[in-house]
Order: sequence, then structure tokens, then C-alpha cells
Amino acid sequence: TASASGIAVNSLTIDSSGTLAKASVTTMSAAAPGGVDVTLTNPDGGTAQFNSALTVLWRFAGRAPALTVYEDPRLVGGVKIPFDLFWNNGWLPEGNILPPASGGVYSPYGMVLKAHPFLFQQVMGHVKTNSFEFQVWNQTSAGTGYSMGWTAPLTVASTPSVFGHQNFDIAFESSSGNGLLVYGTYFGLFYQRLYQDAVTCNALSATPPCWSPAVQITTAIPSYSPVTPNGPFVNRVRLVSNPDPASNEILLAYQDNCQTTLKCAKLYVRSWNGTGFSSELTASNVTTPNNGMIFDINYTRTTKKGMLAWVEYNNGTAKYCLWSFCPASSLTNQTGTTTTTNLYDVKLTPDPASDQMALTTLENSYPGKLKTQIWNGSLWPAGAYSGSNPGG
Repeated sequence: TASASGIAVNSLTIDSSGTLAKASVTTMSAAAPGGVDVTLTNPDGGTAQFNSALTVLWRFAGRAPALTVYEDPRLVGGVKIPFDLFWNNGWLPEGNILPPASGGVYSPYGMVLKAHPFLFQQVMGHVKTNSFEFQVWNQTSAGTGYSMGWTAPLTVASTPSVFGHQNFDIAFESSSGNGLLVYGTYFGLFYQRLYQDAVTCNALSATPPCWSPAVQITTAIPSYSPVTPNGPFVNRVRLVSNPDPASNEILLAYQDNCQTTLKCAKLYVRSWNGTGFSSELTASNVTTPNNGMIFDINYTRTTKKGMLAWVEYNNGTAKYCLWSFCPASSLTNQTGTTTTTNLYDVKLTPDPASDQMALTTLENSYPGKLKTQIWNGSLWPAGAYSGSNPGG
């Protein structure tokens, strides 16, 4: 049998002699988050205790406060830092995110904020001078109420590969709740994990949540060398989590910045399965490195199909592929009136209650029209809604 303070253990099954036991557990409302000691009792009366054998995590069913983060030119302690603002039936007082010990000036672009799928947790990342910085916000128990706080910053002290585009992103595995961070530097494409459990974090000499060491991702995009001092380097990165609560799949799409012409930037896609990445696939060889967000990825909400959409140089027709069939197929009747109409931005937005997916693009010309077409779960019906001119 197994017992633990604040935990009701429904069952305990031993696979075989010398292997790990499997237990089905139910947390009580009074159980506090954190490591829990477990006592195992053998039928002959012998016992053994395991410290922090279980980790209690929140899975919320009620309302969580909303959070926004933003850059600001104001100085705090002589350093420009990001600010946060919470909404919980009203705006709470403005706060500031913890500055790094080294100080520095933050850049006003590339900020990302991602929410955990079942914890009161957010991860913020952005670019600062010659490095990236990432922080975790946790809601923790504080008497009868709650308190909110930012962890100490994780600073990736490696020069970002570009400063004008979002060359990093963050996502959470829907099943495990562990985070995945991917970023591009002059020395390649890297990932780090954000772990939630005490056992893994203790092994890293840290307390949860904790970051793993950086691991380089094998890619066709070269690292810096005297032979190729100007690149190409990682230009944009996008991560999106499979919304299936039983899945740890995350799709990763990224682009290089070419450095030769306006039409040679390559676009790549691959998936993360919870332990590693699939092989790199090339979706396009002719995307534009200097326009807006020229690709996007997302999942349909009913069948959980991953989709990548992108636009190419001097092509008025967006392209897409389902993850199972990447790298490419063309959208028809999408946007643009000629094959020389440049498309500037692309955005995929899933319907939360069906397999429909909206694809919105913006023409890079005057008047630049905003257009949308709806994927019905199996194809793109002919025609696109043509919106008003948003200003070119």
C-alpha cells in the first residue's frame, strides 16, 4: 500500500519485482503544491519512505487572472525593463518584471508571452542587448489569497541571430505541462526545456520550475564561421502546441534570412514529440526574409491536425500543408489578383469548436487588401472574403 499526506491513493500496481510501481492518485483540495513524501508499506509490515516522490501541481477549473507584458522606455533602478499588468475583474496596479543582475537595455521587439495549459503559469521572453531573456510567472499559495511573482531571469548570453524579427518562441506540452524554448543565435538553433517536477529539477540542482541546459538542433541553417560571416542565420521561429491534452507534440517552423537576395529565404518545419525533434523538412526555398510574419502554424481543434501556411516572393497565392503531408501544396483562389502581388503577412486562426481554420493575408501594395479564406476541415472552398483596405 502507499500513503502520503494530503493525497488519496486510489490504487497501486506493481509491474514486477525490481521495477517501478504505478499508482493512480487523487489530490485533495487541501493538498499544497510541491513535493510530497510517499510511504510504501509491504504486506509483511516493512516500510520505505521516498522524499518528494510525488509532485502536486495545480490544474485549475476556475478563472485565472489575465496578464499582459510590454516594453517601456522608463528606467527602474537605472535600467529599462519590461512591465506587467494583470486583469482580474479589473486592472491591478502596474508592476515591473525582475531585471537581470547584469542590467542592460532592452530592445522594443520580439516579446513573447505564453500561458501554461493547466497551471497558473506564464513564460515571458524577449531580446535584450546581445542576449535573450526568459522569465516564469507563477501564482503561489499565500494564506487565504494568492501572490504572484516572477522567477529569476534565465539569460541566454549568446548574440541573437537577428534583432529585427522574432527569432525565438515558447510553447508548453499539453500533456506533461513541460515547456519548450527554441531560439536562434549566430552559433545555431537551440532548445531548452522548462521542467515542472521536483525530481527532474532536483537532478539539475534547481527547484521547479527549472530550465534544462541548452541543446543544439541540427539544421541546414549554418552557424557563424569566418567563411560565412554574414549568414544566413535563423530569422524567425514559431512554436505551437497540439491542443490534445494527451499529446506532447509541438510543431516548430523557422526561416533563415538568406542574406543574398529578397527571395531566397528558406522555410523549415519539424515536430517535437516530448523527447526530441523529427527530421527537418524544407517547405519553401523562396520566402522573403524582410517582410512581416510570412508564415504561421496552428492546429485544428476537433481532429487536432497541424497546419503550416506561408507566402512567397512575387506570388499572390499563399501556400499551405498539413503536417502529415508537408512540405507543400498550393492554396487556390486565396489572395492577390496576379502572380506578382506580394503578400506581406499570414495568420492562421482555428475555430475553437470545429475543424475550420481561417487564413488571413495582407497584400504588400497600395491599396493593400486584407483577405480571409476558411478551411472547412478538408479543403479550401473557392473564393475569399476581401476586407477593406487597412492602409497598405
